[in-house]
Amino acid sequence: MLSGLLLLVVGYKSEPTVAGIVQLEGAPLEKGSIRFVPIEGTPRSDAGSSIRDGKYGLTKGLTVGKYKVEIQGWRQVAGQKTPDPVTRAC
Repeated sequence: MLSGLLLLVVGYKSEPTVAGIVQLEGAPLEKGSIRFVPIEGTPRSDAGSSIRDGKYGLTKGLTVGKYKVEIQGWRQVAGQKTPDPVTRAC
C-alpha cells in the first residue's frame, strides 16, 4: 500500500499557478480579465482569469515558460454612461 502511494506522489507533476492583484492608477481594478500568452518557445498553453476587486488567480492551464501578460478592464468615467475600456500589455 505504501509503495503505491509513493509512486503516485513521485509521478505527480503539478502545473504552475499564479495569483496577484491588478491596480490601475493606485487602486484595485474593479472588473476585468488577465491573459497569459506564451512567447519564445513556451509550449502553447495560454490561460486567463477574470479580475474582481483587483484579484485574480490561475490554478491550471499554464506551463513553465515566458508569457506576455494582457490585462483588460473597465472603469466608470464621471459624466459618461458607458464604461471606458482600459487595456494594458506588460
